[in-house]
Amino acid sequence: VAPAAARARSARRVLWVTAAVALAGAITVVSVVAVGGRGGSASRPSGAPSAGPSAAPSGGPVAPLPLPNGSASIGAFWAKVCSTLATCRTHGLCTGRDDGCVAATERDCEVACRTLGACGVTNDVCRPRNAADCAQAELCRDGGCEFLGGTCLPHRAEACATSALCVESGQCGARLVRNETYLCAAMSPEGCAAAGACRAQGMCDLVTGACAPTEPRHCTESEYCALAGYCSLATAPARCVPASDADCAGSVVCRQLGRCTARAGRCEAR
Repeated sequence: VAPAAARARSARRVLWVTAAVALAGAITVVSVVAVGGRGGSASRPSGAPSAGPSAAPSGGPVAPLPLPNGSASIGAFWAKVCSTLATCRTHGLCTGRDDGCVAATERDCEVACRTLGACGVTNDVCRPRNAADCAQAELCRDGGCEFLGGTCLPHRAEACATSALCVESGQCGARLVRNETYLCAAMSPEGCAAAGACRAQGMCDLVTGACAPTEPRHCTESEYCALAGYCSLATAPARCVPASDADCAGSVVCRQLGRCTARAGRCEAR
């Protein structure tokens, strides 16, 4: 774990978080195409197409990470922080709650609507509601999109490499789910390392088709370490967690809210 002083210094950096959501609904993946930019080289598996739901991330954020629960002060803290995070602008997670940042209203989704077609709120995240939402999105501007499984799937593989999904979540590659319809997915370590999710949550390497931390430094150098003590690397699944009081000690939630004890996967007050 990095020294508390180093984590305290990193807390002064701009804080932003991002994540990706798994595609809802069953989609058959018939081949894989990694597109230029940060997406890496092309790859096409041999053999028959695989059936069933795709495990690849796509199209928007998941529910917020489990963050400290409790008093009105922690809720007020997140309310102030969430409005400044990049995911407010890109994925609509602009409203603070006791457990972190969520999308609460369609106003929260304004930017995510423009970039990804995620114009409506479903289960506290911004999601596309229909084909019309996809049609006006930047992701779908060149070549169009198909509204499928609750997300916008571009008809051009190259759209993923130039999208907000690539910049924020490392989803720079494209999986062909059916004829000329692609799912943006993380497909290279380089794409993960360059994404905002690496800086924010330590999701800096490629692990079984998604960006995730694989080295202790991915966690200790992340902004979630500075913010909420998520400084230790855990496995199965790979993620950053507050594993000790030392993790919490240098965080913003410890200094400002007295939540300096690691308990049950978060920093809490004694």
